[in-house]
Amino acid sequence: MWGFYFECNCKAKETAEQVFVHYDTINYRLERIKERARSSA
Repeated sequence: MWGFYFECNCKAKETAEQVFVHYDTINYRLERIKERARSSA
């Protein structure tokens, strides 16, 4: 799925359309990644 995110120039709405999920789902997952990255630093 993240390959689509980069193919869509890091645009959540376009990525969501490509993978057939709501764009809030993409944003939620991105936030989770950011949280994990901060906690592991």
